[in-house]
Amino acid sequence: MKTIEIAVGIAIRETDSMEVLVAQRLQGSHLAGSWEFPGGKIDSGESPESALVREFSEELAVKPTHFEMFTQIDHRYPEREVSLRFYLVTQLDGEPVGAEGQRIAWVNMVELAELDIPAANQPIIEKLQAYLGRD
Repeated sequence: MKTIEIAVGIAIRETDSMEVLVAQRLQGSHLAGSWEFPGGKIDSGESPESALVREFSEELAVKPTHFEMFTQIDHRYPEREVSLRFYLVTQLDGEPVGAEGQRIAWVNMVELAELDIPAANQPIIEKLQAYLGRD
């Protein structure tokens, strides 16, 4: 089984609490209806960072202007294997919208923990909570 390489952005903003941006997977897609951090496949010959910028542009109509590597995990679903590179995105050029018709939302850490999140993202939530010093 070939591993799918994916660049993922955890966009963060601080309001009254720390919030992260999530998007709901469209019907007809793998894990439809679940919520995830935005991102997508890294094309052949493309750097993960370039893929992150491209995916945010395509999916959210914004450009991440400040981001850094957060962590990488490999996960095996019954039907596919993925290698996910997560970046903390702390600055965006523009205001995100669901450019592909998907629902998006800024949620705090409590709300994030209550969403239907793909299994591959579960360890990221715990690591993110620890990193941000929030429960």
